[in-house]
Amino acid sequence: MRTAGEPIRTARPTERRAADHTYVLITAARNEARFIELTIKSVVGQTVQPAKWVIVSDGSTDGTDEIVSRYATEHEWIDLIRMPERTERHFCGKVQAFNAGYARMKDLKYDVIGSLDGDISLDDADYLSFLLSKLAEDPTLGLVGTPYRDGATYDERTSPARASCFGGSASKRSAVMSRSRKAASTTSLS
Repeated sequence: MRTAGEPIRTARPTERRAADHTYVLITAARNEARFIELTIKSVVGQTVQPAKWVIVSDGSTDGTDEIVSRYATEHEWIDLIRMPERTERHFCGKVQAFNAGYARMKDLKYDVIGSLDGDISLDDADYLSFLLSKLAEDPTLGLVGTPYRDGATYDERTSPARASCFGGSASKRSAVMSRSRKAASTTSLS
């Protein structure tokens, strides 16, 4: 409630629309104990939190599951799925883990689904709201994300790290969000 003399704070229209849209996140994580807590704290600290965040432990053996479980008990919207341990490490395992998280979302209603790696942190508390606002502003967009920040500037056309953007260190990754196929046929984000 506003008291006399207090300025009226209004959200920009795109911010208001972004906050009105339901999103879910999926994280496929394998042995991310060094980073997963910072990733979780980053999402918990967002101004617009997901309706559900499924973190799929892809056979982790380093304590990742224990860290995620601790936060899952504190935040009902965080869910842990544990995949069986395996000795080989390959991209197919990450895809299977993502699909397990996606299957957990099948009965939920949401407008946007995001894929977030288990070893990144979001410096800005409005980061996910920013991505949602981009989808809200332009109904022709189907996928949004941002390049990594490594220093003051980034030019995707000339950066030598461009090819390794999704395979490098934690500072070289970004979150990606896309419209839900379920929502695309029934809901407009604009």
